[in-house]
Amino acid sequence: RVYALDGRLVAELGEIERDGKSIRVHKTAVRDAVFSADGRYLLAGDDEGQLVRWDLDSGNAEVLGQHRLSVEQVRVSSTADPREGEPLVLTASLDKTARLWGLITGKEVAVFSHDAAVSNVRFSTDNRRVLSYSDLDGSARLWGVEPTPGLAFRLPHEDHVWHLDLAAAPQSLDPDPDVLLLASGSYDALVRIWRY
Repeated sequence: RVYALDGRLVAELGEIERDGKSIRVHKTAVRDAVFSADGRYLLAGDDEGQLVRWDLDSGNAEVLGQHRLSVEQVRVSSTADPREGEPLVLTASLDKTARLWGLITGKEVAVFSHDAAVSNVRFSTDNRRVLSYSDLDGSARLWGVEPTPGLAFRLPHEDHVWHLDLAAAPQSLDPDPDVLLLASGSYDALVRIWRY
């Protein structure tokens, strides 16, 4: 459901009309939903593993991608990816993967894997990196959006990771604008700061 700021219901998204027939798009629970940066689309992930793009002007829906299990998190890049020419959609799933999709084409751009269900994902502020973690396997990982020969950076933990954040390092710590700081909070009652 989409609401205006005054609380008025603007749209109820779940079914579409095609060739005079009503088609149910989400048949299971919707786990996460996020607007595209321009506000034209709403991206939703559900328990069937679908990533659905809803066009808020027309009410039409397209299944952009499919995971084997539930989609737990959906994120959209704030700008178009220079290589793909469109914003990217990032999903985290119980199927042990995070995936990147083209917002318009639905092209699968990358797959990032963990040893257990992926709990959360996010883009860096420049949209060049993806940060993912898994509560169950106790790992946090940093990936490049552009293809690289393997894992960019692994953050080992002895127990469940509960939260991650990513920021550019302040100049007082490092004058290089490409240096990142990563913070991880875990079940062992520690916050770790990593430099990348």
